[in-house]
Amino acid sequence: MFGFFSEQLKSTTNPVQSLFTTNAKTLESLAQQQTELWTGMMSDGVKYMKTVSVQPEIKTILAANNEYAASVRERWVNSSRATLQTLADLQAQSTETVAQTAEQTTESVKRKASNAADSVTTSAETTAKSADEMKQQAESTSKAVSQSVKQAGEATAQASEKAAQSVTSAADKATAAPTKTTQNSSTSASTAKTPARTRKTTASPKSGAAKKDTDTKSTS
Repeated sequence: MFGFFSEQLKSTTNPVQSLFTTNAKTLESLAQQQTELWTGMMSDGVKYMKTVSVQPEIKTILAANNEYAASVRERWVNSSRATLQTLADLQAQSTETVAQTAEQTTESVKRKASNAADSVTTSAETTAKSADEMKQQAESTSKAVSQSVKQAGEATAQASEKAAQSVTSAADKATAAPTKTTQNSSTSASTAKTPARTRKTTASPKSGAAKKDTDTKSTS
C-alpha cells in the first residue's frame, strides 16, 4: 500500500519537478546572458574611454563613438536573440512536459475506467450468478414445499379414510350389538317357558291322582 502511494506521488510530482528544473535552467541561462551583455558593455566603455583619452581629436572621438555604438548594438542584438531563443526553448519544453503529463493522465484515467468497468462487469456477473443460484434455490424450495404439501395431503386423506373406516366399523359393531342382545333375550325367554310347560305337564297327572283319592275317600 505504501509503495503504491509512493509511486502515485512520484508520478504526480514528476511534471512539476521537470517544470522547476526547466525554469531553473532558463533563469540560469538568462542570468549568464545578461552578465555577458553588461560585462561586454563595460569592457567596450573602458575601451572607448581609453581611446578618447589617448587621442582627444574629433575624428578619433567620432570613430570611437561609432565603434562603441556598433559594439553595444551588436551585443544587445545578440543578447536579445539568445534571450528569445532561451524563452522559446523554455516554452517548448514546458509544452512537451504538459503534453506528456496530459497523455499520462489520460492513459491513467482510461486504465482506471477500464478497471472500473471490468470490476462492474465482474460484479454484475457475480450478481447474476447469485440471482440464478437464488432462483434455483427458490425453485428447489418451492418443489420441496409442494411435495411436502402433497405428502401431507395424502397422509391427511389416508388418516381421514382410516378414521372413517374406524367410525364405520364402530357404528356397525354398535348396531349389531343390540340385535344380538335381543336375540339372546328371546332365546332365554323361550328356554324359560319350556320348563314351565314341563312342570305343568308333570303336575297334571298328580292332580288326577289326588282327585281319584278324594273320590275313594268319599265312597268309603
